Amino acid sequence: MKPPADPPEGFEPYVTRGQWGLNIGELWQKATEAGFVRAVRIDERHLNAAHIAHGGFLCTYMDSTLAKAIQHDCAGRTGFTVRMTTDFISPARRGDWLEGRARVTRETRQLAFVEGELSVGGRRVMTASGVFRLHDAERSARLNRG
Repeated sequence: MKPPADPPEGFEPYVTRGQWGLNIGELWQKATEAGFVRAVRIDERHLNAAHIAHGGFLCTYMDSTLAKAIQHDCAGRTGFTVRMTTDFISPARRGDWLEGRARVTRETRQLAFVEGELSVGGRRVMTASGVFRLHDAERSARLNRG
């Protein structure tokens, strides 16, 4: 049975643009002084055979969180993943409120370098760093239209 999202105060639904977000479940976000926070309540669709959040789900969610940081920190630009390095630190379990935070550490004309982490109640679940190929808002809009 899927637990209710029951987001903490300040979180609002995140409306996704693509099918990925619809498949992954209800996503939430909030703005803070340090940037944005994305979150999801872990349910059975996110679990592996060991009944913890699947590494593939965590990597996908982290990739999306890093990409969201680019939109936030790089004036609405978007990026495509060139490279992402991850470290799994501790498990996330069914019912956990998984929060993702990320920030752009360096931006060039064509690339963004991003770092992020996923956590549950302040406990790190995963860290990552990534390199993304940047596109301006107009080009991104064309690519999104197909």
